[in-house]
Amino acid sequence: MDQAVTSADLSTQRSTATPYLFTDWQPWYQGICRAVGTADLAFDTDLPVARKQNVNVVRIDLQNANVSFCTTPAGGKYQTLGDTVTGFLSANPTVMVAINANFSWYDTDVAGGNFSLMGLAISHGNVVCDPRGPAPQPTPQQSADVPNQNYAGAMAMLISQGNEVTFQLVTESDPNWPSGTYTAIAGSPNPGAGWPPQLYQPGQPLLLVDNGVNMATPSACPSERVAGRTAVGVSADGQYLYLVTLDGCENAAWPNGGAFYDIAQWLIIAGAAKGLNLDGGGSTAMACRDGNNNPILMNVPYGAESFPGVQRAVGFFGVITQPLS
Repeated sequence: MDQAVTSADLSTQRSTATPYLFTDWQPWYQGICRAVGTADLAFDTDLPVARKQNVNVVRIDLQNANVSFCTTPAGGKYQTLGDTVTGFLSANPTVMVAINANFSWYDTDVAGGNFSLMGLAISHGNVVCDPRGPAPQPTPQQSADVPNQNYAGAMAMLISQGNEVTFQLVTESDPNWPSGTYTAIAGSPNPGAGWPPQLYQPGQPLLLVDNGVNMATPSACPSERVAGRTAVGVSADGQYLYLVTLDGCENAAWPNGGAFYDIAQWLIIAGAAKGLNLDGGGSTAMACRDGNNNPILMNVPYGAESFPGVQRAVGFFGVITQPLS
């Protein structure tokens, strides 16, 4: 049942003055539940600000023995080959749910194009992107992919083979990650356009949520665009991983999407105590498998300017599990 909730209905951790809807969790696959949320206003600005927000969330039980993870594998001329989110599912038949992951840049912006990522990426224990060295690109650079914490992709989400999730800086200046890391993706605030290295948007937090607190600043006119957003988060007890997409179109005639504060608030509503921003805008995408095992979109991506439903070729993070029956 959908429930309209405000700060009066919530614990301090989930408190917000902005009305929103967030459904009950529904079993989706083994170890995975799904919920959706909506709001018509920006979260917690001084005056009501229209901002259409449609959110998809999956909650993954990290203690479920069927659950494991993967990312877009290494390949191509640079680090990996771009794909659409439904294409990624088609190429990986054991993946049940996928979202877009690291910021990236490409030689050709299509499925099969050569991509370099921003920040650490590991799939099945194999390093796809090592941020401590230069990222491959048409004009090779000497600078590391992520020189320090001021560059896009500085904060990594690390997952052990036993599904323990942690967040930490992994850059040329902070070069170490746990030896048992089996899967990793990285994020940060928005970078500029172009090949790595790329400085990210100044004045924004590396973690959207830390210790259950929204680290961003609510604003009627945020410095970042109101756009599609993708984020990941983990519960305080480490049992649940949350994948969140917030639909948005940067070129819409109406405010459609979210700012960093909005996506952080949805992470908290879902139950996350720590959370990280991933690639967003036209890259924001989530897909799953239907009852016939066919890949289907769960959100509405805007991968080509103002056209809804168009998927952009990027890199992805996938959840491997089994159907409910």
